[in-house]
Order: sequence, then structure tokens, then C-alpha cells
Amino acid sequence: MTSRRDCALGVCFASAVLGAAACSGAADSRRGQMPLETPTASRTCITFPAELRPEPSREFLALWDQAAKEYHLGDFAEARTTYDRLRSERPDLPGPWRYLASLAWDEGRWWDCAVAASIALYLGPVSSHRPALESMQRECYQEQRMLNVTRLLAEAADASGSDCDAMATRFDRIIADEHLEGVMSKPSSPVRPMRPLRSSSPNEIAVVGKRLADAVEQCKDSAPLQAVLGKLR
Repeated sequence: MTSRRDCALGVCFASAVLGAAACSGAADSRRGQMPLETPTASRTCITFPAELRPEPSREFLALWDQAAKEYHLGDFAEARTTYDRLRSERPDLPGPWRYLASLAWDEGRWWDCAVAASIALYLGPVSSHRPALESMQRECYQEQRMLNVTRLLAEAADASGSDCDAMATRFDRIIADEHLEGVMSKPSSPVRPMRPLRSSSPNEIAVVGKRLADAVEQCKDSAPLQAVLGKLR
């Protein structure tokens, strides 16, 4: 039972507000960057500092293997439950948090992904997986922020109804408040700390993006709205 995001949020955002081609297809998985492995005392991910981390128990290793199998089979709900057990049993290890972050990525739970990746980085500052985790953390923060902004724009469009001038005014205020001018031309640029509105669900990107796209389409001939949307480019 596999749940995956339908597309990269940045593409959905562009499609919704700028009229770009609709996004489709499965997202890249980060599992290839962070291969599953059995934790041992010799692994970098659990040996910092080595003298403070005891050998994993036999039960822990068996549970780790179970989680790995569930993850590879796409049983994400079961894998998440098992990695949560591993995290509870060994709160000093970054490994369970690393895979909780990857699971959240696969399911489009951006805020959960960013938090789990941050904890994994804190627990394993010299891990060989650090570059991949840092990249995932940045992207999840960015995806969550863009989802927040898309929600705000969709809510503003709903509040405006068929009044395109009111929609343009509300959009202009959001773009200014969120510092979004030129955001689509530099999607990978650093962003200021975001304020999460609420956690995302796997299908929310497509749903919110479609709401926004439909609203913008109704006002496609509005010069004020098109001028405001041009600020995003």
C-alpha cells in the first residue's frame, strides 16, 4: 500500500498560478541516497560519540530488519510504526529518524520530513548520510513553505469569489508578506523560517493546487491579476 506525492510542489505551484504545463508522474525517492543497512557499532551513523553508544541488542537488530523489509515492500504505515518503536528504544541513534524522514518524504508529509531530518542530523553530525539529509531537510522546508503559500493563495481566491480585482489585491498582499517576488525563478534559494499552518497530507498538493488553478483560470483575462502573478516570475 504505497502512497506517493503526485509531483514536485514547485511544479504544481507554477502550474497553478503561472499557467505552466500540469505536473504529473511520481516523485524521485530519496531511498537511493540513503541505502538501508543494519546498524552495528562500526557504522558511522550510530557511533558518535562511540564510547557513549552501546551495541544494539539482538531484538533491536531484528526489528531493524523488519522495518527495512516493510520499507522496501512499500508498506509505509507498518514501516513508520516499526521505526517509531526503534526510535523509542534507542533515542540516541539517528538511523530511525533518518528513515522516518525518508518515509515522510515519500508520503509528501513535508513538515514531518523536515523535523525528522533535523533530529537525525543533530544525533549524527558526522554521519556519511549527512549531505543527503541536509538536502532533504532543505527541500522539505521549501516544499512545506510553498504548500503554505499555495494554501494562502487558494484561500484568498475562495474569499474573492468572482471578483478578480479583489483577488489581485489579496494575492499582492500575500506576495509582499511572504517575500515571494521572483520566487519561481529561484526555487532552490534559501528561504526564511516558515510558519507551518498545518501538516500536509499526501494528496493535499494536488487538491490545493487545482483549487488555485481553477480560480486563476476564471480570471485569466484580468490585467491586474496577471500583473500581480508576474511578480512571482
